[in-house]
Amino acid sequence: MDGAGNALLTLRPQMWSIHSQWNAYRGESYSCSRSGQSMTKLRVFTLRRCSRHLLHSSKAEAEVFLRKEAACRTLSGQAPDFTIEGSFERRNCCIRRSSGEVVARIARKRVKNGGVVLSNDVFSLVIKPGFDAEMVMGFVIVLDRICHKSYGPVMCS
Repeated sequence: MDGAGNALLTLRPQMWSIHSQWNAYRGESYSCSRSGQSMTKLRVFTLRRCSRHLLHSSKAEAEVFLRKEAACRTLSGQAPDFTIEGSFERRNCCIRRSSGEVVARIARKRVKNGGVVLSNDVFSLVIKPGFDAEMVMGFVIVLDRICHKSYGPVMCS
């Protein structure tokens, strides 16, 4: 949300997706806009987790596809606009453009005195100046949903 409480992006999981795919839409509405644009035209990006099988040799944990003018095309065979490399679950990754340029880094926070590493919920996000911080925050929120560890209840005796 922005400072006035207006939604900047709406993040929606893609139903029946084997790649944990999510779509991001501009603003609060994802079904249609006030001007009558369809959901596809409002889509900003699609983020999906990369498959982790033996044939997949990429270092990428996830791929991001920006909305293009031909919005109805499928993602199969299309090169991603961004890749997330490293391990988001361990909060040690970077976001790269298709050209290889790093636009953002995510790292676990450390206490300066003593080098104590804080929990996974405390991390730093460094975004290259001039890059769209709103979109990167959308990536981070979706990655957190995709890589979320399910915590079981703690049993006390």
